[in-house]
Amino acid sequence: MADDEFTIPGEGQGQPWFDQAEEQAERRRKESHGLTRDEIAVHYAKCFGTRSGKIVMNDILGYAFSQAGFDPNLGFFNGAAHGFYRNGMGDLVSNIHRLQQAGTAATKR
Repeated sequence: MADDEFTIPGEGQGQPWFDQAEEQAERRRKESHGLTRDEIAVHYAKCFGTRSGKIVMNDILGYAFSQAGFDPNLGFFNGAAHGFYRNGMGDLVSNIHRLQQAGTAATKR
């Protein structure tokens, strides 16, 4: 199976595609940075643990979640496109925040 292919699950097989995607991401992360996800989380914590990092995190958290995902005033297609954009922005910010918190917890151990 190529790196960019996933097995489509059959009925009752759960979500093996998610595990495949996580394994693929971990392989690429190790090849790119030489670090595991947990090790990278520590770097997120260091980055966003500074005063400046906290200001930036609060700003992007506020921006990402203060606007509606769908704007009916934009019409169907533009409203849907805006919704996908907002959803992606929210996911990105949530992942950064989660990694930052995981890294903070790891550094306290």
